[in-house]
Amino acid sequence: MGLFAANGTFVASARRTTDLAILRPGGTSSTVTVDGVTGGPADLAPVGWVGDEAAVVLASPTDEDNAHLPQLVLVGPDVPARAIGRVEGSPRGLSLATDLMSLDRPTVERPAPDWPWSTTRWVLTGLGVALLLGLGWVVVLDRRRRSLGGGLRGMPPAAQPGVRDDRFGPLA
Repeated sequence: MGLFAANGTFVASARRTTDLAILRPGGTSSTVTVDGVTGGPADLAPVGWVGDEAAVVLASPTDEDNAHLPQLVLVGPDVPARAIGRVEGSPRGLSLATDLMSLDRPTVERPAPDWPWSTTRWVLTGLGVALLLGLGWVVVLDRRRRSLGGGLRGMPPAAQPGVRDDRFGPLA
């Protein structure tokens, strides 16, 4: 697997290895090892670039007991390899905003977001549902009232069900 940087630099990786190949424009290449960070062979997958100097690589352990969590490693030809974070759970589909990272501060601790369901949103959603249910109930009551005779105003009495019209005398 591999990944290009904006300046044309390419990082290539393989499974069950400790080395990454970095190919620069113009044909120069170098090999960078991540053994000191991963503690042994790992499946290395480039995730993105921090500028043009360093690649962020997902290093998933290959040991049988999976004692180590997958981790993110920052590495480059002039940047020593260092772990910048761990991935809890499955790293499949990992999305990482490397454009927001810098070499000085690749990650920043932040509290967990309260979205999308903050307390305010729960309350507003509950009030909206209650309002819709109330409006639905009013519509049902209005239709029921109209079907029971309230909507027959203006019709002659003989046409209204249940109304007796004696204007023409008894029917034989």
